Amino acid sequence: MTTVGAVVPAAFAFVAWQAHLSGSPLFIILILGFVLTCASCFGIVGASVEARNGLFVSLAPDPTPRVYEGNWSWDVGFLTVSDECLYYWGEETRFSLPREQVISVELGPGPVNWFKTSSIYISWRDSAGIAHVFNLRAVQSASMFQMAAQTHRLAVALEDWHRRASQAPGSIVATNAKRLPLTEALGLPAFGEVTSASPRMIVRKNHLTRFFFLDGLVAAGVTILFGLQFPPLNPIPTGPGPVDLSSSGLAFLYILGTVWIVRVIQLWPYWRFREVSSDRVSASLPQPLARLP
Repeated sequence: MTTVGAVVPAAFAFVAWQAHLSGSPLFIILILGFVLTCASCFGIVGASVEARNGLFVSLAPDPTPRVYEGNWSWDVGFLTVSDECLYYWGEETRFSLPREQVISVELGPGPVNWFKTSSIYISWRDSAGIAHVFNLRAVQSASMFQMAAQTHRLAVALEDWHRRASQAPGSIVATNAKRLPLTEALGLPAFGEVTSASPRMIVRKNHLTRFFFLDGLVAAGVTILFGLQFPPLNPIPTGPGPVDLSSSGLAFLYILGTVWIVRVIQLWPYWRFREVSSDRVSASLPQPLARLP
């Protein structure tokens, strides 16, 4: 996203420079560049993935939002259900979870960001009666808004499956009446040793220093790539006359400022994030799920 955050304002600065804009037109195009940079950075998720068998989802083996090596997802794979089991095929794990061992299906906190993107928390009990939780999100989406809507639809479908209710027409999850092939060898969910961190770790001093340093390098590289003047490499002219956006170094400052401001906006939800205590998580595991709206 940093590259996108630098390229967009650089393109607007380049256009303003080539058009020799000044005054109000220059101010308007620079503001427009900033707004579109924000829209680009917050709107990009990725191309839609077509899943032939099952729904493409992300999986995380925790009862609260966690960061796994820089990602909100520990694994990605395909989810489907039969009348009696929920099946998941991923790169890190594969399992089948009988409906009778599912305690609840509920929406809860998702990735930390400006959007209300929820995750689906599935509570279940193993053969020893111990409660566990993992969470899912639909990722077959092209935007954060679409991801949120798809995840809500998936939560409704999985709740209907858990309650043995009929799936609504056009359900996001297709239910197969029989056990699916090649699932007999799948066991219950097992995730092994998982390395994760609290979202609050993202805004610690060492992470912030790295973020802003790398953002500065990208801003400088994009400035040079667009042929705009870069103050450390090009002398800044002095004297009377109109200020040139490029030769004065203002173009680089505009790009760098835009990248850093967007970064602060992106990180603000992390500063506001508060970790849920383990006692609260444990207390919430056996709670029944209220009907989703």
